[in-house]
Amino acid sequence: MSIRSPAFIYVAIIGVALAGASSAPPADSLLDRIMRVLGISATPSQMKGDSDISAGQVWIVDLERGTRTAVTADSGYRWPVFEPSGGAIIALKGDSLVRILARNGRVKVLYSIPGVEKLVGFDRDDPDKLLVTLDSQTAPLALLSLETGHPTLLPYDPTSKGHRRMLSHIKGEERVYGNARVYVKTESKQGMEGGLEWAEVYLQQDESAPRNVSRGDGVNCGQPSLSPDGKAVVYVRASSAASPD
Repeated sequence: MSIRSPAFIYVAIIGVALAGASSAPPADSLLDRIMRVLGISATPSQMKGDSDISAGQVWIVDLERGTRTAVTADSGYRWPVFEPSGGAIIALKGDSLVRILARNGRVKVLYSIPGVEKLVGFDRDDPDKLLVTLDSQTAPLALLSLETGHPTLLPYDPTSKGHRRMLSHIKGEERVYGNARVYVKTESKQGMEGGLEWAEVYLQQDESAPRNVSRGDGVNCGQPSLSPDGKAVVYVRASSAASPD
């Protein structure tokens, strides 16, 4: 894979946006497409959480063993998602899309993609396509090809209540995978210097009680995503503890 220049990708995104701006998007095409992306639920719950993490280290929790491991030695990563094979993680770092091998943390820069804000999940029917959000009010969603680095904008109607609701859900940190749900919850405790609040990653499976899988204990954790086999959660952990009020 070659690394695309920032100018190339930015022009590509803007060019496609302008080309599609003249035609009105079909009312249901966006919702139909979104339902094929891993981690997106047609009926999002009312659970709201915000980790307030801009970037950090990539961590993985093994759900069967209960172990938590830092995958990357450095920070600056955001919105990691497992590849469909489960052997690697795709994430953002700065304006770059990177691949991180889960077994050893080796990082490879794939493309420069300025304008991409968040990685959401892979298309169930096309594992080459990754749903992303863009820094655009008129065209905020696209399917990014891992093979070419090219984004394909999804039709979005800002006047549609359904489209706006789904976009709000996508921008959140809750993800639903069949009978499993990962989300972020704020924790708090009193310390010598005052109250402390931070975010933790929780997992709920079937009707079982939710459990804290990140166990940051004062360190903000968030931006979670479940592995394809449901045996691991990848998330971002802040490089320092939260500050007391």
